[in-house]
Amino acid sequence: MIEAGTATISEPYEYSPLSYYALFGSGVWSVTGGSLVQTEDATASAIDGRIAGSNSEVSSTVYSTDTTGEVALFGRFRDLFNNYRFLIDKTNGRAKLIRLVQGVTTVLADVPYVVDLNNGGNGRLLKLSMLGKRLRGFVGTTQVVTADDNTAQTGWLTAGRFGFYSKNMGSPDVRFRDLTVTPQTGAEP
Repeated sequence: MIEAGTATISEPYEYSPLSYYALFGSGVWSVTGGSLVQTEDATASAIDGRIAGSNSEVSSTVYSTDTTGEVALFGRFRDLFNNYRFLIDKTNGRAKLIRLVQGVTTVLADVPYVVDLNNGGNGRLLKLSMLGKRLRGFVGTTQVVTADDNTAQTGWLTAGRFGFYSKNMGSPDVRFRDLTVTPQTGAEP
């Protein structure tokens, strides 16, 4: 488990680490050109098998030319029914922080936000920061959404794995590259 003040996970996708991931949904995942790629216009998740501590930041550069669909980073992922995600909803122009506990979805924060994930072919850096009950979603260095989850200390989502999510963004593909999971330190809110 990665805890505050210890190791950082960094995955440049130079090799074929697809075996690290549990794959869910009907998407097709591969490692291509230094990216983890999902190529189906479907709902798909790829969850890394390594565990990050409760206070961590998950980041990845995300690239897609789709103008609709959803893309997200997972954090504190226990399973498909218990996790957090920082979601970009391109269809409706929204950024969201979502908690899923025992299969019940709660939108913790939802703000208008339009972003071009193509960005001239460079993609955009997405980050999900989790420090105690404070969750924050960033695009690049700009914080676009924040929420405090007062249920975070109840034990359901205090630590877990991390990963990626895409929904209806496989035309032609969505790419995740340069995954980094970094321990977060500092006073919890």
